[in-house]
Amino acid sequence: MMKQYELINQMKTENFPFSIDIQDHACEVQVHTHDFTELVIVLLGNASHVVDLNEYTLKAGDVFVVNTNSAHGYKSTQNLKLCNIMFDLGKLVDRDNELKQLPGFQSLFILEPFLRKEHKFESKLELNSVSLNFVGELVELLSGEYTQQENGFKPVINTYFLTLIAYLSRQISSEKNKAAGKLFHLADAFAFIEKNFLSAINIKSIAASTYFSTRQFGRIFKGTYNISPKEYIIKLRLEYALKLMYNTNIKLSQIAMESGFSDISFFSRQFRAKFGVSPKEYRETKYFIKPPSNII
Repeated sequence: MMKQYELINQMKTENFPFSIDIQDHACEVQVHTHDFTELVIVLLGNASHVVDLNEYTLKAGDVFVVNTNSAHGYKSTQNLKLCNIMFDLGKLVDRDNELKQLPGFQSLFILEPFLRKEHKFESKLELNSVSLNFVGELVELLSGEYTQQENGFKPVINTYFLTLIAYLSRQISSEKNKAAGKLFHLADAFAFIEKNFLSAINIKSIAASTYFSTRQFGRIFKGTYNISPKEYIIKLRLEYALKLMYNTNIKLSQIAMESGFSDISFFSRQFRAKFGVSPKEYRETKYFIKPPSNII
């Protein structure tokens, strides 16, 4: 039976959904699954990465993400040294929404895992020796804080980790190869939606910028976020409206407009469908629904 790892069992500290492990792998790592997102950085050596019944060659400098419940392992290892960072992706994004506005973040964490089989792992991040040295120093600092757990280690880890994520996101380039170029165009479109969801957005135009058809773009978007681009934009707008209602006394008609809804009736129907109460009922009771921290 395939082994399943759980983040709660990897954590050293309760209510801190983060773990880091740096180690050499002289032998193969059996295929397994886990209930967390895993960021993998190949620090030394090479191996074959077995993921979801496919095999891909790894070398030092390769960086990729393994999603929740994805079956993976390593074989044919040669001087392999990995850094595995295990965390809750949803909580990471909740903490800092600007990450989702980075095309590189969309590439590394959202799109590459979804398109891995189609792109044959050719759109993964590949660090040069200078970047890998910097990343290696950063993960050593992370590992030291996580192991020693001195006073204030949580905010220090948060700072180092967000620095690592932002740095890796910046390293992704559309120049590497055809697969990476396609991925970057998609990531740029995803990031555009995250930045501009309060404005009028033409999905057809966004799809055209990715060199995919509207139908193909919609398929990829729904495959990664489980809802269509239009539904996702409405979701972001409703969460933004919720935040305005939670924190201000602005009139509901103005809230609808500022949240990207030109029709207050449509806004009210969508709000009730998502939150179970009308905007007016929520305004009167606050209904114990707190808006997500990651919305602007």
